[in-house]
Amino acid sequence: MTKCKGAFQNFAPQLYTFYKRKMAVLIEKDETLKMPFLESVFACIALNFSPKVVVVPHRDNLNLTYGWCAITALGDVEHTIGGHMVLPDLKLAIKFLAGSSIFIQSAIFTHYNLLIGLGETRQSITQFSAGGLFRWISYRHQLEEKATAKSVHGETW
Repeated sequence: MTKCKGAFQNFAPQLYTFYKRKMAVLIEKDETLKMPFLESVFACIALNFSPKVVVVPHRDNLNLTYGWCAITALGDVEHTIGGHMVLPDLKLAIKFLAGSSIFIQSAIFTHYNLLIGLGETRQSITQFSAGGLFRWISYRHQLEEKATAKSVHGETW
């Protein structure tokens, strides 16, 4: 998924660096953790390999609110007719060819894809990072309640 790394790094360099640094802190703390792809800064991956992946309108409200997710389309679809990536909040329907990737703020924007035709296939790979993971890292690998309790009682980090 090097293509996704390059796009993320080029179009949102500060956000990319933020992800990269946070994931490095996470891996350093727990060496048993591994990234889904060697070159990726996203902590999670969803492999949607059903023959006809259809995503209903939704927002991924547990993802990092200001973060991005990378969605890669796979399969055999007549992209001029179906399988479009729809972002209704932006009033967009994007022809989403197999092999294409898109980065969206999935926690903020409603998104889904259109149905595909008979005999066509659509799969997808989605890379993302949950907002709670970034909070876990910021709270020094502990729950918010414990981190907050320490700061209330005058302990310093």
